[in-house]
Amino acid sequence: MADIRWPRTARGWRTLFWLSIGCCPIHHRRMSIDNELYDDGRTAYCFRCDGIGMWPQGAREALWQNARAVEKRQRAHG
Repeated sequence: MADIRWPRTARGWRTLFWLSIGCCPIHHRRMSIDNELYDDGRTAYCFRCDGIGMWPQGAREALWQNARAVEKRQRAHG
């Protein structure tokens, strides 16, 4: 399992802040999930982003996904 990776840029920290309070990093509006009964805990939706599930739910999930992306990139490049 990948270690948590903290953001390295100001933009990354701003995105992490908005996700940690449950808001869309672009529109700063509260995000939603489709159905709480079937919620996988990973994807949240901003309906101003046309309902696309492009944001993780919360800061922990964002950091975990960032770590997975870095690990995948490192495996691909040696």
